[in-house]
Amino acid sequence: MKLPRSLKSDLRKTVSFMYGKQWFHPADESGVVIAGMGESEPFPAVFQYRIGTIAAGKLRYAKVEEARVGPADAVVLPFAQRETIDMIINGIHPQLRTTLIDDCGRWTTRNVKNGKTKSPDLNKKKKQEFSNYLREKILNRYDSPFMEAVSALPRQDLAKMAEALVNLTAFLMRMTADQQETVGRPIDVALLSKCDGFIWIKHKDLLPQAMHTAAL
Repeated sequence: MKLPRSLKSDLRKTVSFMYGKQWFHPADESGVVIAGMGESEPFPAVFQYRIGTIAAGKLRYAKVEEARVGPADAVVLPFAQRETIDMIINGIHPQLRTTLIDDCGRWTTRNVKNGKTKSPDLNKKKKQEFSNYLREKILNRYDSPFMEAVSALPRQDLAKMAEALVNLTAFLMRMTADQQETVGRPIDVALLSKCDGFIWIKHKDLLPQAMHTAAL
């Protein structure tokens, strides 16, 4: 195809942006989560990365989130299919929260007299005000109390809680007809601590051996 010079230049820029910016095509994107601790770190740290394709011989990746556990600070980080766990922590489903914020912006800026909506800036302002209000309520009523309870749990109970959250997510995915079932059993559970290192609490490869030992 004979393309105009300007169009060729625009196409080259588009390809350059596709592989040079922190943008990943949904079909080519994956995720990696790394948890661990260094020699000088008393508590674990978690790093989440988005992984893309290889361009010019280099792997394309970008750090999405970083979290570090403190002496009195707990962190619960769901990944991938996270709506169910977010709902438990925040007290509201993320999709419902977004819908309420959007509807609030429309309802509070509607002119009842002629049925027309006022300026978009006012709509955006009302949405932001309601979003901030919800965020504060969720933090004080649900998020903070939940994290305080988690920070007081023993390690074994933390492992049970993690497995329960994944089990609940798998159950709701199975009961929801309009969502793909991306979470299921068996569930692997591990504990990471400074004194004991990395320990499997539950692992699918260890189950047959454990059952055989119990039978003996």
